[in-house]
This record gives sequence, structure tokens and C-alpha cells, in this order.
Amino acid sequence: MADHVLRSMIYDKPFIKHSIWPKIIKSTLNILDELSSKLLLIWPPFSNKKFTSTIDKCNNLSTLGLDRVLWKHLKTIIKDTECLKNIMNIANACIDLGH
Repeated sequence: MADHVLRSMIYDKPFIKHSIWPKIIKSTLNILDELSSKLLLIWPPFSNKKFTSTIDKCNNLSTLGLDRVLWKHLKTIIKDTECLKNIMNIANACIDLGH
């Protein structure tokens, strides 16, 4: 949503126009504007060695995540070099896209 649309949606409310909220909202938006310009980080790509060593340290008995994949399954999958390569490509694409 465009910034000017968001601002007009906020400031056009009668209970907001005549209170302290416009000052608070303006200050908050200014802080967010400043932070967004500083939050750009460049992450290095994952290395196969670092990825596999990190996964190897994970407990096989831990509970399932939202993806329903157990660590022991992921450990088995990444033993295949082609599967590891594909997972690394996905992870690095997510980093490149900022996810």
C-alpha cells in the first residue's frame, strides 16, 4: 500500500485528528522509515559443509515443525548430493530474495 494512502487512512479518522495520536503515528512512521533504510543486510550463501554440520547437530527426537519434517528425515535426505544441492539452491534463493 502506498505510503500516502496509509497515512491518509490513519489521519482521516475523527478521533485521531484531534488527539495526540497524529504526533505518535508520525514519529513511529519516521522511525520505521529510518529503520527500513538501515535493515538491508547482505547474507553470504550457505555452504554445504556449514549446512550439513548444523543439521547434524539437531536432535532427532525434537518435535515436528510446521513443515512436518523430522530432523532424522532431513539428515537422510541431505546425504544424497543432488538433494543437498537442491535444498541449498532453495535456501540461497530465499536469502537472495530477502525471505
